[in-house]
Amino acid sequence: MNIRVAPADPETIEQLKMTMPLNNHEDKFALQQNGQGLYLAAWIDEDPVGYIFIRWEKNEPATQLPITLRSYIDAIEVNEKFDSDEIGNYLIANAENYMKVKGFHTLGFVVGLTDKKAIRFYLKQGYEPQRLVTLPGEHSKMKKWCIYFEKWLQI
Repeated sequence: MNIRVAPADPETIEQLKMTMPLNNHEDKFALQQNGQGLYLAAWIDEDPVGYIFIRWEKNEPATQLPITLRSYIDAIEVNEKFDSDEIGNYLIANAENYMKVKGFHTLGFVVGLTDKKAIRFYLKQGYEPQRLVTLPGEHSKMKKWCIYFEKWLQI
């Protein structure tokens, strides 16, 4: 399988909206255009099969994590018709390389405490759990327990 990963452009966003419509692609792309993030898309031939969005804005209020001077994965998704581990590997590796070039030393993210498949995937990628955090749940009074993972990027 020939997978390529490249930064998103307006045409990519339109294609992602058709294949993976449950995300706010335009908002993330606007952040990329404003220099606050990087939106990478994975392709097989002419079809977008996944994406990853990395941010580096200081002290993101949604996560309430001390992320200053660190980059973090805001969103990652792989089309369910494809091998999520293989495409996820390409997306993560490319994200790490882009962040190294930008001078970031770490890449982090949060994952739900009960998402065992995602936890196993990131542990295999060399990410290490740092701490438990809570995020707003689906209902305003509920909290969702998550693990904040981080990886030191060799520069």
